[in-house]
Amino acid sequence: MPIADISARLPDLERMAREGANPSLIAKEVVQTWLRVEAVLQPIVGAKGVAALYGHSRQRAAEQYPWLNSGDRAQPDWKLMDLNLLQLQLADQGPGEALRASLVHLDKFERLLGTLIGEVLKNQLLAQAWPSPNQGAGEPRPLDAQRT
Repeated sequence: MPIADISARLPDLERMAREGANPSLIAKEVVQTWLRVEAVLQPIVGAKGVAALYGHSRQRAAEQYPWLNSGDRAQPDWKLMDLNLLQLQLADQGPGEALRASLVHLDKFERLLGTLIGEVLKNQLLAQAWPSPNQGAGEPRPLDAQRT
């Protein structure tokens, strides 16, 4: 899944970075995105499964953005999903850097998930986690909206 695809599904993040939003606002929106992803996937793969996917994809994203591993309180156990730490780390970056690192992290996550469960199922599940066009930044997307 190209990063441009993820970026297109998260237009508020793109807009915020383009307008030079405070990195802490971008960080909060990124955390909201991860919370939506977690809410969608946890019933299927469990909390530990989501955390393991998150941690592995974070480690892979840290190859391009080493600061993602800096100060990591959970360094020995990368399977923890520490969104508070992620929010702090993103807030310490410039808006563009925070956005790029977040998109790379999400891209690595999507690729890993797609490898494990297949592209079609991954796309169906994660479609529930992305905000709808009429929804503002940071608002949780109703999970039942996709189910008919």
